[in-house]
Amino acid sequence: VKSWSWPWSKHKGIIMENKPHLIKGRALQTTDPVTILKGDLNNRMQQMACGLSEAMYLDRQTFAAVNGFSFESIHGYNPCGTCATVSTPSGNSIEVMFVDDCSTCGPDEMLISEEGLGALNATSPVEESTYSPHPCRDLSDEGIFFSVIDVQRYYARFGLGNLPEAVSSTKINGVEAEQNHIGQWEVYADLTRKSTTYEIELTTASGRTIAAQIPFIDSQYLGVE
Repeated sequence: VKSWSWPWSKHKGIIMENKPHLIKGRALQTTDPVTILKGDLNNRMQQMACGLSEAMYLDRQTFAAVNGFSFESIHGYNPCGTCATVSTPSGNSIEVMFVDDCSTCGPDEMLISEEGLGALNATSPVEESTYSPHPCRDLSDEGIFFSVIDVQRYYARFGLGNLPEAVSSTKINGVEAEQNHIGQWEVYADLTRKSTTYEIELTTASGRTIAAQIPFIDSQYLGVE
């Protein structure tokens, strides 16, 4: 197994993959038709279920929310931080990132930001639409976003965004984090050491391992230099 290392900067951690090529998402899954509804998904994002910070997504305005329980029962993973292509009956399509849970949505409903509806040239509701899960931006673009929601001496809660595919497990310094019912990750570990880097290890749904080194527990991209 080859390994690579690069210097890190304050706002970007360093990704080291166990393979030299970019991770590919698993096979697309086309769902039954869904109805698209307008949702307020561009404000107070960190207060939303996935805990992702809007400050890191100033260039991305097309967000979405679904019923996490229904989505997981269909696709086998929590949608937080993953992406999908949404298509309308008129033939327009966009990429959206899931940033919130819509507990009042049915399995055939999806909230999309106002900017997303504008990109689709559509007005809510949009019936008979479809969506297909797929990887977010390539790791070579910005990378996975590590969004810290709360950090204390022996505890951290965070979200993951811009994912190449669903993440099945996460570790910080070798300690396993657990994903809660709304898609956030929680870990109990000693996070007070200032003289060392922190090791972030993600295992994706297809079994790939992504390892990152960051200088501190703070919101940042885990990107490739």
